[in-house]
Amino acid sequence: MAAEIVFGRVDAYGFKRTADEVRIIRELLDEDINRFVTDSNVDASAANELKLEVPEIQWAVLQRGPVRSASNPSAALVGRIRDAKRMKLNGGTTSSAPFSTTAASVD
Repeated sequence: MAAEIVFGRVDAYGFKRTADEVRIIRELLDEDINRFVTDSNVDASAANELKLEVPEIQWAVLQRGPVRSASNPSAALVGRIRDAKRMKLNGGTTSSAPFSTTAASVD
């Protein structure tokens, strides 16, 4: 069984992360988001909406894969953000991958 994907100052095993570890995780996620936005050809508004979300929501959206094949990739992205928020609000996993996310966020 894989460990949970946890963003923030404490990992899935309860160990504190260093400031450098938190920074690196955030930088890697930001790189993934930028690549996703570019590859998916979404508009600036939808891209900014994703970039402003907490890491758990961002990760859940990325795990669902590209939206470039949608007839309106920007609308598909906004819909995925909405779905991820709804899942988090309902206490469900926000990821379609075999991982779950937690409410901890990067400061």
